[in-house]
Amino acid sequence: MKHLYILILAVLTLASCGTDSRHFKLEGRLLNLNQGEFYVYSPDGAMRGLDTIKVQAGRFSYITECDAPKTLVIVFPNYTEQPVFAQPGKRVDIKGDASHLQEMTV
Repeated sequence: MKHLYILILAVLTLASCGTDSRHFKLEGRLLNLNQGEFYVYSPDGAMRGLDTIKVQAGRFSYITECDAPKTLVIVFPNYTEQPVFAQPGKRVDIKGDASHLQEMTV
């Protein structure tokens, strides 16, 4: 019986870490950027207007509804743009240095 509780706890823990099939998650960390915000828009019309991503301690997270593949463009404070291809139920990680955005890994 004890093993059953451990198994259930493990399944619930793993399931809570994922993204459900109707959302897309973007997470990242940038060195040399403590606080700030980025903007996100979709050039293919998958979302209206701009959305904002807040940065705290160099880390950021963004979740959006996603029922079909779409393109998102992140606009950084220096107006550099980074396209991200969103898929339902998927997640993208971004890492890099804010002073060298060209070397960022997605």
